[in-house]
Amino acid sequence: MKLGVLDIGGIEDAILMAPLAERLGYARYWLAEHQPQPSPVLLASIIASQTEHIRVGTAGVLLHYHPPIRTAHDFHLLERAFTGRIDAGFCGGTTSNPVLVEGDRDGRDLDAVLDAYPERARRFVRQLRNTQASPAFDPSVAWPEVGMEPPQIWSLGGGGRSSELAAELGLGLGYALMFAANRDEPDAVRRYRERFVPHRDRAEPAVIVAVAGVCGETDEAARQSAAAWTNAVFQPRILGGPATCAAALAALGERYGADEIVFVALVRAHDERARCYELLADAWGLGRPG
Repeated sequence: MKLGVLDIGGIEDAILMAPLAERLGYARYWLAEHQPQPSPVLLASIIASQTEHIRVGTAGVLLHYHPPIRTAHDFHLLERAFTGRIDAGFCGGTTSNPVLVEGDRDGRDLDAVLDAYPERARRFVRQLRNTQASPAFDPSVAWPEVGMEPPQIWSLGGGGRSSELAAELGLGLGYALMFAANRDEPDAVRRYRERFVPHRDRAEPAVIVAVAGVCGETDEAARQSAAAWTNAVFQPRILGGPATCAAALAALGERYGADEIVFVALVRAHDERARCYELLADAWGLGRPG
């Protein structure tokens, strides 16, 4: 089972952290979106340019705030520039900031915006897959690139809607466990696997579980660091020294049948976050021969 990084921090921190994650042997670097930050697609382009082989993507684009076709074109450009390394992750989350909610609605009824999400997601996925490599390529709505395949596409969330879309459309599923409101429900992933409809760019289901926590030098050090984290939105489900965290992640991955886990380090200081990922990489055996 592979291990990756989910970044919920600032732009400058991500630019420093992603090359470190690559050197440590992490498989991918996912960037969360939290309005009113700049587009995570733009940040992904910067991160990809600062690294060489680690996969880079969004976890995920808040599709309520992004035009599906235009955003798909942006991912096409990223895939062309960094072929084989880009993950196009999307989700149906919203911001809790009332000013942003009102401004981004553009006069639209909020319930209608939320209800439109599944079809908005389907249009986004159709456009991502509309490349010249596809037998159904439509040049009237795509930026043509000869032979280009789409990026990997991931439906992200912690509920039935995201897993149902992933199964219906033949996408990878990113199951979110990092938020306090998320339910620890392996059955949702089981249902996704049972209902998965293969597509030409993904023949088999794939699951990445996103989880938050703190990996410290010792169990006690991790508990002290976690106590200083005051953002109640995120829940540290994995907590302890390197061996404790590695064992807990392995058990979590086994329960979900996960192909990979992306880990969110819930510490604020860059040096402490970097040390957390270093300790976890060593305990997991990343970068070791064999």
